[in-house]
Amino acid sequence: MHTLARLLCTVSVLYQCCISAVWWHLIAFSHQLIMGKLNGLLQITGSFDGLSFYTVRGQIVVRKTGGFTGTAIKNGSQYVRVRENSCEFAQSARAGKAFRDRVGVPLKQLAIPYVHNRVVALFQALTRLDPVHARGSRTVMAGLQTAEGQQLVRSFAFDPAHGTAAVLLFACRVVVSLGLLECPAFDPSAFSPPPSASHVGVQLLLVGLGPSATGGAVREESDCPLYALGRPLAGVSPLVLRASVPDCPVVFGLLRVVYYQSVNGTLYRVAGGGLQITDVVVSG
Repeated sequence: MHTLARLLCTVSVLYQCCISAVWWHLIAFSHQLIMGKLNGLLQITGSFDGLSFYTVRGQIVVRKTGGFTGTAIKNGSQYVRVRENSCEFAQSARAGKAFRDRVGVPLKQLAIPYVHNRVVALFQALTRLDPVHARGSRTVMAGLQTAEGQQLVRSFAFDPAHGTAAVLLFACRVVVSLGLLECPAFDPSAFSPPPSASHVGVQLLLVGLGPSATGGAVREESDCPLYALGRPLAGVSPLVLRASVPDCPVVFGLLRVVYYQSVNGTLYRVAGGGLQITDVVVSG
């Protein structure tokens, strides 16, 4: 019994020493860094005595607790700028989500990493271009009505790894108000398809932002003519695409490129392709 008691006492002392060592290690660590990564066997999440533990991409991160509270943000005079930024970010995020949802499947099929972040960043930039409203009340709509905003939209690339050149390979004239896209000299052999692709399709999308005045569709699309790859067209071939125009205060024109593989006479969509905003029209 005496031997067992001494053993239990020794185990208890060692346990307390280990806990103390870990604790003092964390204290020293917190004095050196505001935020850091925790490696090893200790897996903690939540708050503990002035330190916060949480998981970021599979790793435990530790930082000092603190910062401002919700009540301070809502009422504190020193947080006026925070409230202004929060309001503008919220409306930019809502507009960005509505835009992505209305583009729908053609954008989702591309599986572009962090595309939602890029779209929100675009709409935030448009909000900052609003020349009418005071900070905190600026809107995407007002920013879109500026020449700078419309140019920002035309130069936007959903996928920065490929840019606009992956889609806009030809001189095209897009008249969103007429639902028209014209390419005087179109040659499908200019595309760089994935190895498995046998055909390429080209389509015009018109996506409305804001409510439809007549309750109609907020996205319209043209036919999607298909061209066999590896077979140059004889001479110059013009491409003309037409789509109905959504009755919305803002309408984006997008050019979509999609690749297919022919298997036993049936076409299946393959990875790749692209999507590019070609123009935007603001009517209200």
